[in-house]
Amino acid sequence: MKFVPNVKTFHIQTFRGLLSVVFSYWSCKTYKIPHYGQSRKENTKLIWRGILGIGSTSLWLYGISNVPLSDSTTLFQTNTLWTCILAPIFLGEPTSKMTFVAVASSLFGVVLVMRPYSIFQHFPSLLNPKDLERGISETTGIQHYLDLGSNVAGAFVFSVVQLAIRGLRETTPPVRINLFATFISAVVGPIGMMYQGPINFLALSLKENLIFWTLCLSAYIGNLAMTRSFQLGQARTISIINYFTVVLAFGMDIIILSISPPPCAYLGALIIISASVYIILHTKK
Repeated sequence: MKFVPNVKTFHIQTFRGLLSVVFSYWSCKTYKIPHYGQSRKENTKLIWRGILGIGSTSLWLYGISNVPLSDSTTLFQTNTLWTCILAPIFLGEPTSKMTFVAVASSLFGVVLVMRPYSIFQHFPSLLNPKDLERGISETTGIQHYLDLGSNVAGAFVFSVVQLAIRGLRETTPPVRINLFATFISAVVGPIGMMYQGPINFLALSLKENLIFWTLCLSAYIGNLAMTRSFQLGQARTISIINYFTVVLAFGMDIIILSISPPPCAYLGALIIISASVYIILHTKK
């Protein structure tokens, strides 16, 4: 998204969905996997998983296109916090009071990453110049918090997707889950394109076209691998592994995009990751 600014959220949703539907359908046919679930209940779960999936991805893509990569990735990875809260309730996975303490401390890290100006104006050394300029403009500031909030909302919806995948682990192959999810994405995507406008591939450079199609293909592979991992492992443990993307996002901001995150963003990410490491160690016991 950062390297193809002319590509919008639903452009990616549409063509990622179409590409994934082709590969998923071919995989089902090759390995003789039924395209539909074995019961109405299973098909209903698959449809809801697809709807929630496109909602989560759309919120994340919107956020990542409007805020620094490090902020967006850190906030989206709070799906671990929501999963830790929801997994014991809906899946009966064991937890402890200290796990919820770790979750609470992570929420403080979220505040540091979002760095609301009304609080941090008293600590200017923790902000960067853009944060100070944004805080002066009320309109720009509100829009910025909405952009950041879309990542948190996407994280919450994604945690529900994780739980839905776990609920399908006994009966549904991951390729069928992916087929339903991407088919819904391919159907809903064009509706969103009516609002955002069509994509003109001829107006994109060769580099931008390569990045776009690589993104669509890698999304299919990543989605399939993620689905299988959530079926096999505990939802909380698998989601925590995603925190390695936070480190990569900070590195890309600094090295490739020449964006310097403020000190409070580093501190917030450190708190969130530290709490997650505790949860990893606790889950392994």
